[in-house]
Amino acid sequence: MVFWVVGAMLSVGCKGAHLVDPAPLAVRNQHPVQLTAMLANARPTRALSQGVVETGANVDWTNLWLRPGKGADRIELDGELVRITPSVRYGLGAGFDIGVALPLLNAGGGVLDTFVENWHSQFGLPQNERDRFDQDRFTVRVDRATPSGTQTAWELQPTTLAIQDVPIELAWFPIGSARGGTSPSDPSDGTEPLSFGLRLGVELPTGDEDRGLGNGSVDTMLGFVAGYHWERFAIYAWGGHTFMREPRSVRETGLRWRDPSVIGTGVEFAVAPRLSLSGQIEWETSLLE
Repeated sequence: MVFWVVGAMLSVGCKGAHLVDPAPLAVRNQHPVQLTAMLANARPTRALSQGVVETGANVDWTNLWLRPGKGADRIELDGELVRITPSVRYGLGAGFDIGVALPLLNAGGGVLDTFVENWHSQFGLPQNERDRFDQDRFTVRVDRATPSGTQTAWELQPTTLAIQDVPIELAWFPIGSARGGTSPSDPSDGTEPLSFGLRLGVELPTGDEDRGLGNGSVDTMLGFVAGYHWERFAIYAWGGHTFMREPRSVRETGLRWRDPSVIGTGVEFAVAPRLSLSGQIEWETSLLE
């Protein structure tokens, strides 16, 4: 599957129209099955300076709709997800930093069905049978055809701000200066144009496997991130592979999920002081075979 992101990002403290602290947008695929795995998505392309703490939060709001096909195994998506992910990253020095995030998921019928259906109707877009079903329903599940009949292999249950699996990532940047320096003469001011880092991540099974909030095992991610910036422009690349295990209910039905891989690239351009435009493209393999 391919995931596109195009957006604008504010850069506080910009001098002229030069980029300050250039970095790709921290986004990820919100497919509910993909959310059960740690992925090597975009992150800052330089390490934090020693002792520097960086905090942030992502809020992702997703409306889901996918009717099951006619094959033996099928997936049905109908609902809405709001995912709030506060995070913190700490600079260890010597090109290392470490980060942790706490993803909180709200899953339910939502409120966007009417808006989406009206939007599709206004612009002549296909409804894919959306308008034939009641609005604000919630059904997110994967079914498996077995000799004894169709069984539910995996299901995400309605939930209110429940904890999913918690990712922890250690990164080492052998190439490139750190960011978070205190002055332009500080060697950790991030002025070196080229950066390259190696990433090691683990995702702890804190999400309730039986409710579809995690896979019940520790994921391991190996990846990289790189960047090059000059004056107004920056280009980024990232990628990696995750080793994981299916949830217990998936294994019991004989279904197998594939270990996911990610590779992406992005560009950023400073159009004015404190304003830059970013564009990204990411390719990601599906867990579902």
